[in-house]
Amino acid sequence: MRCAPGCALTFLLGAALVACGSGGSSDVGDLRADVPDTLAPDVPPDTPPDGLPDDAPTDVLPDDLPVDTVDADVPTPPCTYDQVPKSPADPTRTKFALSMFHWNIQYVAGGLVTSWNGQPITACGINFGDDSLCVGWTDDVLNDWIIRESFEPVLDLYLSHPTWGTTFECPGLMIEAMAARHPDVLHKLQAGVQSGQIELVSFHWSAQLFLAYPARDLVKSQDINEQILLQDCLPLSPVVFNQEGMSGPGKHSFMAEHGFTIDVLHENMFRYFQWGTTPWPVYKDRGVTVIAGMREGLKEGPSVDATSGIQVVWPFFDDGEVLATVGSPYLAPVTTADASAVATYEAQVQGWVDQGYTVSTIAAYVRDLEARGVPVKDLPPITDSTWQPIDTKGIQQWMGHRGSLAAMWPYERDNEERTATYRTSQSLAAAEVLYQAAKDAGNDIESIRGALNDAWRDLLKAQVSDATGISPFPGEYVYGMTNTAAADALVDQAFTDLLAALSWPHATIDVGNNVATSLDALPVPTLPPPATAPFEVAVEAPTRTLAVTWAQAGANHLLLNVAFGPMADPSKPDDAPNRRVSVTFPRYDDVLRYTPGLSDLEVLEQPLSGFTLQADKDDAKAYNVYLPLPNGLIGLGNDWWVIKHCDTVHLAAVVNHEDGVANSVQFVDETAIPDASRTWVFSVFQGPKVDALALANRLNSFPVLTR
Repeated sequence: MRCAPGCALTFLLGAALVACGSGGSSDVGDLRADVPDTLAPDVPPDTPPDGLPDDAPTDVLPDDLPVDTVDADVPTPPCTYDQVPKSPADPTRTKFALSMFHWNIQYVAGGLVTSWNGQPITACGINFGDDSLCVGWTDDVLNDWIIRESFEPVLDLYLSHPTWGTTFECPGLMIEAMAARHPDVLHKLQAGVQSGQIELVSFHWSAQLFLAYPARDLVKSQDINEQILLQDCLPLSPVVFNQEGMSGPGKHSFMAEHGFTIDVLHENMFRYFQWGTTPWPVYKDRGVTVIAGMREGLKEGPSVDATSGIQVVWPFFDDGEVLATVGSPYLAPVTTADASAVATYEAQVQGWVDQGYTVSTIAAYVRDLEARGVPVKDLPPITDSTWQPIDTKGIQQWMGHRGSLAAMWPYERDNEERTATYRTSQSLAAAEVLYQAAKDAGNDIESIRGALNDAWRDLLKAQVSDATGISPFPGEYVYGMTNTAAADALVDQAFTDLLAALSWPHATIDVGNNVATSLDALPVPTLPPPATAPFEVAVEAPTRTLAVTWAQAGANHLLLNVAFGPMADPSKPDDAPNRRVSVTFPRYDDVLRYTPGLSDLEVLEQPLSGFTLQADKDDAKAYNVYLPLPNGLIGLGNDWWVIKHCDTVHLAAVVNHEDGVANSVQFVDETAIPDASRTWVFSVFQGPKVDALALANRLNSFPVLTR
């Protein structure tokens, strides 16, 4: 990759507004279409046409010097992390002030104004009782507000203190928005990242709930991200933090496989599983380094174990949007950047500097610990979870748990949203297999490649966490379902075009083995014979019609179908007890057996005795674990397994146990649609874990589909 014309020259002059972008085409397209043609992508709007600032010396280089000569003689900006200048590790440092700014351009996915069942609805009508305040606050307008009012003031603060290191986490979508409409902000970010002062963390392109889906979806997200970051010359740190602070054992395996080396685990998550334990400064797990912590100052005790000889404070570890602006982007129409809030934070950080703390990036902190010889301990057991497990019931907030704001309850549709995106993921994976078969047959199908790329982008947007939580504004639900529908339409057309290119009537597509074969006619489904329940399963759906049936799907394999109708009074979606639907299975031992997020081919076994769980705030006697189960698999003990069919029921599994004794695993949807009928399907299997895993993946992550 080489710099665009003028990039190396700008760097030579020491200008802060610098960019490095490669020309040519990209699968994700050129997202700078709105930048005037008279401006190169790496020239800020207020720069004269010759690409030089007003005060730049005019005799640095002769006007006729070829661009290639400039590129050959002048160092180009670092576009990969290995090229970023790094200060030498210092073993004498023992006091660190760290920060994590979590930026989310999809904070209010879809913007503040939308329509619901043909009626306009705004966040302002819900928040302020005045719809007019939100007129014009579309997705792009709100994104612009986040970049200008929330992001830029914090960026400017750190650039004004070049010795203060910090960590910014943001998705690739936010970088795209900067490149398209705020190139001057992008250039300032480039300056901070390329100098090594700002550590850029970006684990996904869209802020998707990735623990709930097969790992391939995050791989695709990262592929898109990589192109964007290289195109915009933004070196990517090996550090990982991400949407909702999601983490877990499978994520650590995924990180090691994909070149990420440091995971930042929010202390709330660490404490949930290891209550009463103060984190050690540095852990290891599955080939990656893990640090845990967030304490503002030392008011609540040390952030890390004092016996390590290390002191850590976190002046900031939160949504970046809430520092420089009052409230959050939901209040954007009535608020702007607050200079006093930024100044207060600046004084706080300066206070830690005055006490001898090094204001450090996270990667530099880890290097200093290594140089000092601080022992690296094994990470105590954790499961898949999020950064506020008490407040959000782990990941259940986005997979079945009702939000905290009653005004939003009518618009929550957790299972509807998550099953729809899961089905699209399956179809899109199958379309990729069929695409490869058509390409291998010698077909010219590049236009279909472009359509599939667009479908991935739509799907990854639809998987955004905010579409189902924490208390989703109706526009966020609409955002999720609209993007799902767009992806589905592209995939359906791709199947039609691919089958035509292959001259196949239909196809059988084995996603797990990447094999597609011609099929003369679609198979006619047959109903399996009825069966007797192997144990008692409790199903609750108050006021709804309910039918629970069992069928024999194969040797040691039963199907449980739970069919339910509308609420008795669908006009009352806030009738929480009667809206709720749940299915509860018994458990027979105290070992968690499940497939963790991002680790599709694994069954992890974790004794619950390895956790010291923090009490659930809603029931002091209950100590629960909440699991996303991306391939649906969880063990009950005695070689019994439950597999949710994620295309019909994609809710968190709630492992309930009291006083350390496991008693059940439950799937509950507090947001079940009030006026609709649905059927949830579960497989119940008895046998060894290898067979259970194969069945789960064949049903969910790697299905065999016909088209």
